[in-house]
Amino acid sequence: MTMLCVGTLVAKPKFKSIDNDGNATSIVIVDNNAGDSMSVSSAVFHNLGKSFMANAMRSNLENGVAKITMEFKRCTEFSNCYVVLIINGEKVRVNVPVGGVVKSGKVQ
Repeated sequence: MTMLCVGTLVAKPKFKSIDNDGNATSIVIVDNNAGDSMSVSSAVFHNLGKSFMANAMRSNLENGVAKITMEFKRCTEFSNCYVVLIINGEKVRVNVPVGGVVKSGKVQ
């Protein structure tokens, strides 16, 4: 996976959203105190005891707010979900508080 640099602090990202539009499960993570620099080198989605490497990642840093959008293999069932990212060389775990079965659209 290619390293994405968007501008270096210890990250405190939070889950924002997850959806199943298209052929992927997309997850958005935000950090409202990212400072002026951040690099994301890896993202792994954990769901139902399985791990999925990100197929794509996009990041944006504007006015100290970082937004990381990741796409993973499409999942339709969710339980015990979290994402592990490598941000500024540090492993960061972000819980994804969802559960249930979702065929398409926004996951609740």
